[in-house]
Amino acid sequence: MEKENSVNCPKCGVSNNPNDIHCRACGDPLKKEQGEGKNNSGKFINVASEKHTLINEWFAGNQVIIGISAIVVSVILLLIDKHIPLFSVFFFSYIIIFTFLGLPISLFTLQLKATKFNRLGVEKCNNEDYHNAIICFENALFIKSKNAALHFNLALMYSIIENKEKVLFHLHQAAIYKLPDFKEKLYSNEHLAFIRNQPEFVEFEKKINI
Repeated sequence: MEKENSVNCPKCGVSNNPNDIHCRACGDPLKKEQGEGKNNSGKFINVASEKHTLINEWFAGNQVIIGISAIVVSVILLLIDKHIPLFSVFFFSYIIIFTFLGLPISLFTLQLKATKFNRLGVEKCNNEDYHNAIICFENALFIKSKNAALHFNLALMYSIIENKEKVLFHLHQAAIYKLPDFKEKLYSNEHLAFIRNQPEFVEFEKKINI
């Protein structure tokens, strides 16, 4: 008799446990229906607050804001002195506004995009779409390469798919960048059970002085 909530392998048809990632018989990945996965969001680390979403949308058109601001400043300067060349006034205004307004806004927007990628990665993991979850976390890490929380989230993902080299790399990075309560998370997070049972984990503990 088939177990309740069991998952059949699409290749060989063998019944597997709901928590299995690969088929116990043939080793093929088990594809589950979208939304069937566990809610893992509590095991991951949010990089920033959800409230920044509206701010991100507000600054999406920052180049338009800079252009309009440059036009306004140009008009004011031309009203003061009509002999100033129009192109020179506009170019000078644009450079000044871009330097003191545009660059900070652009950098801030990039940080918000990293937050969005991290949140999307957690959602993908909840649906057991681990491949795309990793892509999202990697995109966020491309923007915030020294973010300990992102490194930890990637370590969780690579532990789920049992890639021990990358798990250890991202755990090491999370330790280097001083993830809060790193030791507690390392030993309590269920997604890291795979790596904790590997021989290399003992060497990793010595390496980071745990």
